[in-house]
Amino acid sequence: MNHFIQENPGQELWRYESKLSRLKKELRKMQKQYDHDSDHSLNQDMQAWWEYRIDSLLMAYKDGKLLFTDYLSGAKLLYLIEQKI
Repeated sequence: MNHFIQENPGQELWRYESKLSRLKKELRKMQKQYDHDSDHSLNQDMQAWWEYRIDSLLMAYKDGKLLFTDYLSGAKLLYLIEQKI
């Protein structure tokens, strides 16, 4: 949502509320899929896959340097994200 606001400054409030509503809908859908795939964290392989996916999504929206741990291999990587100036 922060990215949307930065990319669309000065919009009417209803536009931001509409975007937030769509994001919440996507979040609920993703939560249901996670619960189904991981059997509410009981399936450890799928749990690890979802943790990897969530970390990847979070990295896509964060500026700066991140230390990323690959849950499947345990490898640690320094991830650099290019910042827009």
